[in-house]
Amino acid sequence: MPIHKRTIPGVVHAYFVHIALGAMAVVLVLGSVLIFMLSGLNEVPGWWRERESIQPGDASVIERAERIENAITTQLTAVRDPEDPRWFSKVSDEQANAWLSVRLRDTIETHLGRDAWRDGLERVYVHIEDDQMKIGARVRHQTGSAIVSARVGLELDEQGDLWANIDTLRVGRTPIPGWAVSLLGEGDVQLGRVRLGPGALELGDGRVARLVAIRVRESWLEVALETAPETN
Repeated sequence: MPIHKRTIPGVVHAYFVHIALGAMAVVLVLGSVLIFMLSGLNEVPGWWRERESIQPGDASVIERAERIENAITTQLTAVRDPEDPRWFSKVSDEQANAWLSVRLRDTIETHLGRDAWRDGLERVYVHIEDDQMKIGARVRHQTGSAIVSARVGLELDEQGDLWANIDTLRVGRTPIPGWAVSLLGEGDVQLGRVRLGPGALELGDGRVARLVAIRVRESWLEVALETAPETN
């Protein structure tokens, strides 16, 4: 009996040692994954690096941004045949990023107020390639800055509202869930389907331009719209 009493505590002790060793192994694995993730947070995706040469103050970039904005404005306000109200337009990666670099912040602050532009948001770029589109932003945080990006799919619902399907969120080159981005101080990011707004624009002259189709194809963002009298 005395031997048995000594054996049981010895077995229990060994059991807890194995548990502790197993727990330590799990912690070490998780720690290694965390270190790997954090080491990639400040890395710059290759597609972003290609666009960092775009300078908002460059005359050619400004001209490109103004040209695409004027072209779209002309298309929106053009007189359309009531019997054939549908029209088409498309934007390239180069045109989109020129406009984002030069006109995005001014446009947001003009229409939504200065507070609408988030503090810490430095640049926004898109990457349109083949049949996919990515959107990213350089965001300042407590220890520097990081590129937050996601793959985005655009679609219209039956009511004509425009939605974005957001997936494959990354900070730097590292895939990371949205809740973790919030914990890291990058803001409130949610994956999934996000409503962008109605797919219709009142033109102020009694007409409305309605988005009827949108897609990314062969490195272009293509849209189809109909300009028609506004209905109450």
